[in-house]
Amino acid sequence: MSSSRGRMRGMVASRPPADKGKREPGSRASFVRRVSDHLAAVAASSGPVRLQVEPDPREDDPQPEGYGLDPTGDRGGLRAPGLVVKYPGRALLLTGGVCAVHCRFCFRRRPGELGVAGEPALAALEADRSLVEVILSGGDPLGLSDGALERLIQRLAGVAHLRRLRVHTRHPVASPERVTDRLVEVLASSRLQPWVVVHVNHPDELTPQVRAALRRMVRSGLPVLAQSVLLRGVNDDADTLAALLEELVDLGVKPYQLHQLDRVDGAAHFEVSEERGRQLVTDVRRRITGIAMPTWVRDLPGWLSKTVLGALLVLAVAGCDCGEEPPTVEARLSEISASDVQPDPTPPPSLTLPRLEMIERVLAADLDGDGTHEIVLGGANELRWGSWPAGSPAPSWQGRWEGEGALQTWLAADLDGDGADEVVAATGVGRGFAQAKLEVVILDRQGDTTTVRPLWSRAGERNQVTALEPWPLQG
Repeated sequence: MSSSRGRMRGMVASRPPADKGKREPGSRASFVRRVSDHLAAVAASSGPVRLQVEPDPREDDPQPEGYGLDPTGDRGGLRAPGLVVKYPGRALLLTGGVCAVHCRFCFRRRPGELGVAGEPALAALEADRSLVEVILSGGDPLGLSDGALERLIQRLAGVAHLRRLRVHTRHPVASPERVTDRLVEVLASSRLQPWVVVHVNHPDELTPQVRAALRRMVRSGLPVLAQSVLLRGVNDDADTLAALLEELVDLGVKPYQLHQLDRVDGAAHFEVSEERGRQLVTDVRRRITGIAMPTWVRDLPGWLSKTVLGALLVLAVAGCDCGEEPPTVEARLSEISASDVQPDPTPPPSLTLPRLEMIERVLAADLDGDGTHEIVLGGANELRWGSWPAGSPAPSWQGRWEGEGALQTWLAADLDGDGADEVVAATGVGRGFAQAKLEVVILDRQGDTTTVRPLWSRAGERNQVTALEPWPLQG
């Protein structure tokens, strides 16, 4: 890692202005300009890139409600200096506080504040046998020298219960010369399965040098994913997003996640509303290949995984043995009459239910329309729902439903306009199994009782629901 006493080669870092009074910790005064020579040259001719790297006076504006210094809740998951554990099975290892660029929307506006991983962090990793995946972040882990990175990976490979290594980096885009044959060898030679996750937001960032760096990793056999942040004035345009995602796929890079902005102080001017985001993702999905489509997510503190903003997606039931496939979801549902839908009995409120061993999905839904959200958990083939009052250590479960096969996908939306959310869920075994049942149900709060009603059920070897889209129920 470069010494803090010397100037980083290939970097431009501005000196913060003299203190002229009290400044907010997330302001431009504390989050200085830092940009690699390569990305500075790109920014000189690209407005969308310039917006990402140059300080903006709006960073010092009063921030809207909901913005803060720890929007993703990393501090709450700090196990040791430089070690954050927020999600089951995964640990975030912070390798340093230096990045190739200070992105002006970054949620870590005080680099290094959570510490740098050392022996205490590595000891905590070794002690927690539930951890199977370690994510190198920072700062940027590729800010380490090849030798330091190799020693760290070797140490991690010696932890028997770890299986995967993820490297989250901006370097291939900001400083593509960092991607050398030696670096690729270091990443690929461990017993841990490596995954490289590159941060890129606009097609202008995919310069010839960046393309060459990404191809070098891909052609060496390294799996490379891309994540992007939805940013106002940068990529909040369907044509721009589609071009970026298609170009990434052409390079052999799989678009992984499209993030809603993390609401950190100083970045409010970048936010794209969820309503606008929903329309953008819908428009993009219609014009690009499926393998180029990332998952649209928001990172909320306290949740067991990133929240998938999936109510915009399309219901895809492929090749079921139910006759001619209707052209739209609405046509299929219109064939179901009220007499076909009978409520299933559900357990009474305030149940004491067995512990849910495997939580795979978490959904927030305002089931009773009172303005506060209930929690819905999906694990294996079951759904559970209940309330989680502030200050309570655990949710109070009010209901449980089991389907045949695994939970494939779900959404929460106010489908009938009554002010309360309904949850639609699809369960099934999936493609390739003879007579595999596929079932789509609706979870609906009626007074003090929540019922689960069937909407669709078929059996066939190619039944699968990959995503859902809300539809209006008339009357």
